[in-house]
Amino acid sequence: MNTLNSLAAAALILPFTLGQATGEEAPKLHNIRIVPPSIDFQDHLSGPSDWELGKGLALHLRMNGETTEFVGPDDKVLHSLNAPDYVNQAVTSDSGACVLFAIWRNGSYSHLIRVMAVQGQLDFRSFWPADGNLIPGHRWWIHDLGAISDDGSVILANFGEDGHLGNRILYRWQTWQLDPAKRIGIGLTVANGRKAE
Repeated sequence: MNTLNSLAAAALILPFTLGQATGEEAPKLHNIRIVPPSIDFQDHLSGPSDWELGKGLALHLRMNGETTEFVGPDDKVLHSLNAPDYVNQAVTSDSGACVLFAIWRNGSYSHLIRVMAVQGQLDFRSFWPADGNLIPGHRWWIHDLGAISDDGSVILANFGEDGHLGNRILYRWQTWQLDPAKRIGIGLTVANGRKAE
């Protein structure tokens, strides 16, 4: 019993260092704050935030508080996104006639918006909400935008999909027709961009 009490007393006297050398200061605790993604398009777009989509049909983005405004000719607000939705990416067709935006919400894909000139007006259309059944049997999202055709009907995008080979996430570049939604091809190949004649 004496030996046990002596060991207990010795344990109380020895410095408790938690893996640090004797004489070093204990590590300081830091508060960790999780910062939500920025809703400002300027923090996400690496290219322009204004486009000329046709004669006199300019489009630009601007922030108004927590709202992203799509502004057309004469400074008229044509469309708006309220937080937590934000513009995460944009791609322009080769001729500059069409712009495709990836809209995200709270750090995850939400939907696509296509803007193009139609009969002298800017036309806004939304496509593929995140909760849609675009790829049956798999949860999917658009991770990156690659391209959109000049007529706004075909896109190239890097899709994330889960549920492949167990619970693995698969990322693949895919070519799709926007409306009606139809996968044209998988992978980055020239053949995926050719239209059936």
